[in-house]
Amino acid sequence: MRRKIIYIFFCLLIVDLVLINGEMKLKDFRKKILEKEFFIEKIEKNNFSNNVFFENYILRTKLDLNEGDRIYLKGVLKKLSLKKDYDRYLISKNIDYEVKLVSIKILDKKMNIYKIRRGILQKIKKSIDKNFENKEFIKALILSNKNEFSKDILNEFSKIGIIHYMVASGFHMGILILFLDKLLFFVDRKYKFLIILIISYIYSFLLYFSYPILRCFYFLLIYYIAYLFKLRFDFISTIFFVMSIEILRNNYCVYNLSFLYSYFCILGMALMYRYIKNILKLNLLSLSISIFLFIFPLSIFYFKSLSFIVFISNIFFSPIFLVLYISSILAIVIDFIFSLNFNIFAIFSDSIINSIYFFKDILINLNFLYFENLNYISYNIFYYYILIICIYIVLEIIEIKETKNGVQKV
Repeated sequence: MRRKIIYIFFCLLIVDLVLINGEMKLKDFRKKILEKEFFIEKIEKNNFSNNVFFENYILRTKLDLNEGDRIYLKGVLKKLSLKKDYDRYLISKNIDYEVKLVSIKILDKKMNIYKIRRGILQKIKKSIDKNFENKEFIKALILSNKNEFSKDILNEFSKIGIIHYMVASGFHMGILILFLDKLLFFVDRKYKFLIILIISYIYSFLLYFSYPILRCFYFLLIYYIAYLFKLRFDFISTIFFVMSIEILRNNYCVYNLSFLYSYFCILGMALMYRYIKNILKLNLLSLSISIFLFIFPLSIFYFKSLSFIVFISNIFFSPIFLVLYISSILAIVIDFIFSLNFNIFAIFSDSIINSIYFFKDILINLNFLYFENLNYISYNIFYYYILIICIYIVLEIIEIKETKNGVQKV
């Protein structure tokens, strides 16, 4: 079954890349008029304008609009281009057209699901502003909101390999699931899974169904279905199955860096971790190396840089961020319930963040472990991944033969 799913995935991937390559050569000069009613789903604010998202459209405007507003809009559509970096990023998130505004009318501001999300996020932000000194750090950790960080700080986080903690990912969802699993110890296993699944969906909705979060939700859903029907849950098959779903849902997801990093990390863990662990006998180091083997070509390809500081960071910072994430969530929950002026969990979280900044300043000076302006040949990266897959296949064959020989001896 695993082999069939992997074959299907690679067939979909090849067809996807062929179709994308063909579309990049096409130009659409036709102007299309959009005149329709929408709910505003998301707004990203910057110094120049607001990026307003609804369905598969983006509108850049300085108008005072809010998430959840029901609007009647008339505008000229411009198809986004795969040849432009930011357009390609938007297309990878299911945004196909930019709207050049002709007229807009706010129909009403009644309560709806998008306004509920906005209200919850605003309450969380107010709680963070009230309780934490390092509020920009907590907003990034909890809400993936990095806007309050300077570019220099973000570059330093990226250099030492902790930027992924500032983006909603499987790390965050995994902690949430484990925390809920322990918290609901008294609930029957079948119903506990269902409760965790519902809370995970709400969490995914609050964070706009980002690729890493959505991946974890799919995994949880498939695991729950397998448990209900007493089926075998195969981790590797699930990875390729979920990636196939994402490609069918949006064939441009292969251009999304969050998608690539998320799935390449989990592939590294699934394919190489146990083999490396058998050699090194060290869990965190083996995990760090297995992930690094799959993601370092992405760093070279997209950023022309390579950092070996990540080995130190993953081993050292992973448990720290785990504790920080739980204490930050508890601080916000306690503030919602009791609204205390003195929040011990917030104070504890701030002390952890101060220690992270302290160690960040030490690690950032290890320049001999960081390489910039790297030259690469794109097809070499492709060959590298082919080599990694071949090594995995060889290791699997050796393991299967050893297992058969062991059974025969018994």
